[in-house]
Amino acid sequence: MLTAGGKRVRVPILCNGKQTRLGRISMETKTKIAGGAGSQNVSARWPDYAFTMLICFSSWQDQIACGELWSYFSKDPRSFRGLDQLLFAIENAVDEAGRPAAWQQPRQVFERQNPVVAQAPGPYYEPQALAGKRGAYYTASVRVYYRQHASIQGELTLSEPPRKIRFRSALELLHLLWSALAGASC
Repeated sequence: MLTAGGKRVRVPILCNGKQTRLGRISMETKTKIAGGAGSQNVSARWPDYAFTMLICFSSWQDQIACGELWSYFSKDPRSFRGLDQLLFAIENAVDEAGRPAAWQQPRQVFERQNPVVAQAPGPYYEPQALAGKRGAYYTASVRVYYRQHASIQGELTLSEPPRKIRFRSALELLHLLWSALAGASC
């Protein structure tokens, strides 16, 4: 619904030649229609699987998670020690992929120039290449669909027990990973 002269007007949206509601089309199409920061259609260039990241936990000692984050957009994994470092690794991987685009710039305590993040040339791996990767302690995968309200929203796929869970914030993702790792030690 758009407002025109104080009146609410229903505007049909065309997607693949068919009329649709804005709520039923992908975020990329919504952003492209809105002309937002992520209006470049990154997903048209790369396959859908490329935006999933694999988390290989090597240990969970004294309630500190250690491991590697594998992204299709990086040749080398990102190591982390602690779930907080994992969140920063996920944010860096999403920035590198260029999707989903952040809705706002992160705030900083001290003013400094934000480094320009170069777009990755494309996925370095095929799905089969990372399918065999497993963490010594636990394995999960994460896919970030949105970056709104200074946080991330997406889907977490757990290996044990196998299930998919959608998360609404980075804090909720931390709670889900924490409970999965604590449950794996039982």
